[in-house]
Amino acid sequence: MPFKNIDLRDSYNKLMEAKENFRPQEEILIDLKAVIIHLKAEPFLLFVMNVLNSIEYRDTELFEDLKSPMRQMTYLIDVYYSIENRYETEEIDKITWKKITCLLEEMEMSYFVSIGFCNGGDLFHDERDNKVSVSLATFLNHFCNAQLSYEEQTLERLERYCGQYDDKVKQLLGISVGDAVVFANHLRNLNNQKLNDSFKPACDVYSYYSSHPDEWLKLVTSYEQKGISPEEWGDQPEIKELKILLTSNPGMIFQHSINEVEDCGIEKTTLDNLIKFLQYDYQEPVNQTIFYAGKNYYTERPLLKLSDSYICPFNKFVLESLYNRIDYLLAKDPTIGVKYKQYKDEALEEKVVSVFRKLFGKKATIFRNYSCDGKSEQDILVIYKGNYIVVEVKDCNFREPMRDPIKAYDRICRDFSSAIQKGYEQCKRMEDLLFSNKDFNLKDGRNMKQPLYHVKTNRVQSCFTIVVTQYRYGPIQTNLSQLLKKDEDDFYPWSVCVDDLESFVLILKKRLPSLACDRFVEFLEYRERYQEHLICFDELEMCGFYICERDKFKDYAEKEEVFNAFAGMTDIFEAYYRVGLGFDNELDIECKKHFPLPDYASTFDVTVVSGSDFKG
Repeated sequence: MPFKNIDLRDSYNKLMEAKENFRPQEEILIDLKAVIIHLKAEPFLLFVMNVLNSIEYRDTELFEDLKSPMRQMTYLIDVYYSIENRYETEEIDKITWKKITCLLEEMEMSYFVSIGFCNGGDLFHDERDNKVSVSLATFLNHFCNAQLSYEEQTLERLERYCGQYDDKVKQLLGISVGDAVVFANHLRNLNNQKLNDSFKPACDVYSYYSSHPDEWLKLVTSYEQKGISPEEWGDQPEIKELKILLTSNPGMIFQHSINEVEDCGIEKTTLDNLIKFLQYDYQEPVNQTIFYAGKNYYTERPLLKLSDSYICPFNKFVLESLYNRIDYLLAKDPTIGVKYKQYKDEALEEKVVSVFRKLFGKKATIFRNYSCDGKSEQDILVIYKGNYIVVEVKDCNFREPMRDPIKAYDRICRDFSSAIQKGYEQCKRMEDLLFSNKDFNLKDGRNMKQPLYHVKTNRVQSCFTIVVTQYRYGPIQTNLSQLLKKDEDDFYPWSVCVDDLESFVLILKKRLPSLACDRFVEFLEYRERYQEHLICFDELEMCGFYICERDKFKDYAEKEEVFNAFAGMTDIFEAYYRVGLGFDNELDIECKKHFPLPDYASTFDVTVVSGSDFKG
């Protein structure tokens, strides 16, 4: 199943067109409000939920003008509720949707123009090219992309980090982490049950007759012989479920009665506190200017209450709201904030160790909290077949990028330096010793007098360095040549978010259980060669490319042209997640076991970008 790359020339032409027809965001927002002010709340919200639920079908007309649909839909909800006096006289239709999506695209493109052309010049020929390109890419990655973690990963963070401080959570919010997880699972089960009850029968009927056209012909012939008109076919028992599918708003699977939502077995006071914590505050955005790259009220409080029902969000939104906001409160608490941060650092390090143990098992020796010089403490070392994998773990805050590209660049550099740059320099300390041709001892990082392992450098086959972060830093992390400071002849590390590292390891183990360790080492070798000639917003794109087209991945690593990764390269992860990716806390695993592996893009029409491709 091939997946074609995006058309870079077309994207660039659209950017230049947006530059020529640039409108201020406030003006676009006025037009957007004028379109949606007439829409009835319930059908509008259900339609938005259906769009969110259909993101995997982004090649359909529904998404024709949407580049960042998840972010754009959550933004649209905030804009809708920022209108104080709505008419609510119309239901959304195809023409209205087209107007909305065109305005959303224009809004997103306005950031390309305002940041990328901050001096009225050409993005590709501005004398401040590097600063502008770094700021623009980081800004758009931060604001236009949703959080890319799987539910299981966010759930684990909630339980692993926040659960350790449950007493403080109860004191601050009147809820426990355990109750929060129970409620999140309850909402998830409601959505799944509605999906199964309302739409699965219709989907089964449709799937059967679409794959058995001879049976469909027999059925139609029998209706005609009985004198049943085509208008009456939808009421016949064999296919009545199809009529439900065609006449219902698919977003209804997220709508549940108040009693259904509140019947979750949680004590009343705690339940009230939970709902208060998650329920959208309709007054907060009223009369506010809702900037696309500004505060998102819906993702903070994603539970929407109507007069007699709730529209329940994806479990992803519920878990992210719970974790992000509880984590923030604990980190800022004056009594336990410092201890909480220290605990998180330790817990993240242990998580990374567990990922490597899952990959290598007993085939590798893993050291944690060791010292290579008897003075400084290092995080993790993996020794596998003479390959030394030096790992540093960083849980540093990545602050919201500013709109001014030059000021933003300075802040981005500081955040990058405190995390990835520092991690690289710590890795380099060990790397230098491994290539020094002088044997040395590893020592216990907590007790520098305690030897752990004697390193004979003549037995070192290779050394790879990895900086694992809690947060994703976007393009400045995938292509380190933009900001990393190193000697010209030194190798680059691989810097990766912990969630992406885990997902990559799980799929290697799933597909190549006997070869996973060797393939991981090979990936590190060739991934380093992409530095300095890579455009990539998501590290899993590179991981997916390697898994699906290993030879092509290795081939393009050696080329000098800029390689452009793209979203379709991650399809393999979503496909395997449908049948069980391998998380210890994998949701719906018993159901997933019965599903076949979905089709996914496994070959790619890869393009490279030369310096002459963009002349403006």
